[in-house]
Amino acid sequence: MADLESGTIAVLAEKPSVARDIARELGATSRGDGYLHGNRYVVTWAVGHLVSLAQPHEINPEWRKWHRSLLPMLPSQWPLVVYDKTKDQFEIVKRILNSRRYRASFVRPMPGAKGN
Repeated sequence: MADLESGTIAVLAEKPSVARDIARELGATSRGDGYLHGNRYVVTWAVGHLVSLAQPHEINPEWRKWHRSLLPMLPSQWPLVVYDKTKDQFEIVKRILNSRRYRASFVRPMPGAKGN
């Protein structure tokens, strides 16, 4: 990751196009791998669902085929899963949001009917 200044503000956008719009307004015009940065901001994004609830068969292999005798399927815990298609961006977002070099983090949903 780029050598970003301490005190940088991290922003997580819903998707890359929203991140580009936000970054442009904030003056974060330098590109990194999975993020944009500059002007004391770093803007990153999700790609689809970065994390999903585990499917039943991922919790218990017997639940791959649904049978009435297996109902109800009530796991004691419902783990989260990061799938291969989002793993790289998940790691980038995780590294940014968990870093101590940022003084604040904001999650910005997509504006409009579904976002706000």
